[in-house]
Amino acid sequence: MMALIRRLNDAGHTIVIITHAMDIAAASSRRVILMEGGRVLRDGPTRDVFGDEACIGRTGLTPPPVVQVGIRLGVPALTLDELVSCLTRTAAPPHRGTLGPPE
Repeated sequence: MMALIRRLNDAGHTIVIITHAMDIAAASSRRVILMEGGRVLRDGPTRDVFGDEACIGRTGLTPPPVVQVGIRLGVPALTLDELVSCLTRTAAPPHRGTLGPPE
């Protein structure tokens, strides 16, 4: 279903998804409007909204685990693929040679 929604959106159609499933919102949305009690708390790019822990906390919603891990590591990731990619780019190159500690 999400693949169809993404294809329609890529073809220029506006898609509105109303959900409490934060993993779906994180993985499939370019923009998020966070609401509480019928009022808009935050409206912006998905990455910015999910990065605002205080605002999300006010709603009682919980970001997906991958977003939580990314926040703790200082990595702006919305999906597991993004998290792995960011961590791979920032990881030190492997030590080549012996298995012991570097001298």
